Amino acid sequence: MSDLQRPKVFLLGNTDFARMDITKRNDKWKPSARIMGDVVVLPTRDVLLINGAQSGSAGRDDARDPNLNPVLYKFKGDGTDSKFTMMNPSNIPRMYHSSFAILPDSKILIARSNANPGYMDNVLFHTEVRVEKFSPHYLDPNLAQFKQEIVVEQSDNQVKFGPKFNVQIREDGAIEQAKLQVMIYSPLFTMHGISMNQRLIQLGIQKFNNGNIVLQAPMNGNIAPPGYDMLFVNYNGVP
Repeated sequence: MSDLQRPKVFLLGNTDFARMDITKRNDKWKPSARIMGDVVVLPTRDVLLINGAQSGSAGRDDARDPNLNPVLYKFKGDGTDSKFTMMNPSNIPRMYHSSFAILPDSKILIARSNANPGYMDNVLFHTEVRVEKFSPHYLDPNLAQFKQEIVVEQSDNQVKFGPKFNVQIREDGAIEQAKLQVMIYSPLFTMHGISMNQRLIQLGIQKFNNGNIVLQAPMNGNIAPPGYDMLFVNYNGVP
C-alpha cells in the first residue's frame, strides 16, 4: 500500500508548548496540547496562545480536535499561582492557515482556517471566512479606569532615531509614573504559525508632567527597523 493510500493517524499534540519547573517534584507540562498554534506578544509583554489543534500535524486535513481555548502566559507572576490562564473559548475551529493581527485598540483580529485545496464546505473543517475580534484580559470593563487616551494632535507622529519625542495623554486623574509604560509595536504579518516581524519595544520615559510623556526614541534601526509602528500607552497593565 502506498503512503497516499494508508489511513491517517492523528497523534496527540505535544504539551510541551508551554513551561515546566524542573525544581518541583512531579511537575507537568502545561497547559494543553497544541499544534499549529499562533503565539501573540501582547502590548503588555504577556503572551497569548491561540488557534491550532490538539492532535495530528500541520498540513491539509492532517489535524483533528481543534484547540478552541486561548491561553494567556503572564510575563510577570506574583509567585502564588500558575503563569498560565485558560481563557474563554471560541466556537470556530482555526486549523491550518489560521492567522492573527494586533489591532490599534489592543484587540486581536483572528481569521482564516483552510485545511483544504480550495474553498470547500462539504468537509470536516470547511474553509473559514468568518473573522473574530478577541478581547484580552486587560479589556475587562472593571479595568477601564486605567485605560489612557492618547491625544493624537498633541503628540509627535514622526520620530527619528536618537532624539526624544513627546506623547500627550488625556490625564483625568492622578497617574503614577511607576505604573506607566510606553510600547511601540511593529504591524505584523502572520502565516503558517510564523509571525513575520512581530516586535515589541518598551521606550524609556524621560519625563512625565501634566499628561505629557517625554520618551527616548530607539537609537538605531538594529533596535527598531524604519517603518510604521503602533504606539501603546500602558497604565497599571492596561493598554
